[in-house]
Amino acid sequence: MPYAIKTLNLSKRFPLTKRYRELILNPFCHPETAALDDINVHVNDGEVFGVLGPNGSGKTTLIKILSTLILPTSGTAFVNGMDVTRKEKEIKRTIGYVVSDERSFFWRLSGRQNLRFFASLNNIPAKKAEGKLKEVTALMGLEKEIDLAFQNYSSGNKQKIAIARGLLTDPRILLLDEPTRNLDPASAYKLRHFIKHTLVKESGKTVLIATNNMEETEDICDRVAFIRDGRVIKTGTIEDVKRTGKERYNLSLLTTLEKLKSITRPPCFASDIVSISPAGTVKDGKVVMTVEVKPEEEHISDVIEFLVGHGIRIEFCERRKKGLHQLFAGGAG
Repeated sequence: MPYAIKTLNLSKRFPLTKRYRELILNPFCHPETAALDDINVHVNDGEVFGVLGPNGSGKTTLIKILSTLILPTSGTAFVNGMDVTRKEKEIKRTIGYVVSDERSFFWRLSGRQNLRFFASLNNIPAKKAEGKLKEVTALMGLEKEIDLAFQNYSSGNKQKIAIARGLLTDPRILLLDEPTRNLDPASAYKLRHFIKHTLVKESGKTVLIATNNMEETEDICDRVAFIRDGRVIKTGTIEDVKRTGKERYNLSLLTTLEKLKSITRPPCFASDIVSISPAGTVKDGKVVMTVEVKPEEEHISDVIEFLVGHGIRIEFCERRKKGLHQLFAGGAG
């Protein structure tokens, strides 16, 4: 079965603006910046796939290529088995592109009038458009607000209208660019629940969501790709990605700071020491040490064996749960 979305060595470069001095000294030099660099990802049918990265990492560029709004510099991408460089019209009929840009709507028109306008842009016949409009309005729970002016909508309803617009063509795939941006926590939670349960589980859509919200990623994504500076760092399920990289442990030790520091100076101690701090009072003679170990090089049992071999008693050892923010802050492991 073909993937809903697949990219093969996908790259995109944009020309940089040259200064006057550079135009004179190097007239034939054409500097470029790489927005995407050899991106290889695949999205299965009926899943929520997250593209997580900071601002400027290339997320929006990737979505625009998948939406056939811009062409890649090299490599290619397939959407519903169709090449984005050759099947622009066919692909546009099968996708819905949702961007949280309120300026793309007519603020003085009602939600209904806005959707009618965008239905006409998608060449949906008037009679069919009315039925479709009623369907997406009900799906988004906007029956009471649909005839209000767009400018009077709450942030949550503006985002719902944006998704409704993306659903007008009944797309198999939805491409969402930061769908919960500017929403309050309660509205963001409701929208994520709607995406995961109504659009994917009940309606069978495939959703690719670009975001820099790690809570959002953990909440609704089946799999995720970490992207930084235009390159994919890690990809896989949330749990798979969390299992990669270093593992962090807290150890409560019955010793003194002076003795512990004397035996854990590199190169004697291989693991990375994150912190060493006293626990309780000085009389307790307890120290809490936080260490990171690389599973492919060392195990926590090696650390424990090292400490016990140097006469240090261990009160307890606790593995710390790894969050996506820790992975991403350190390059995903």
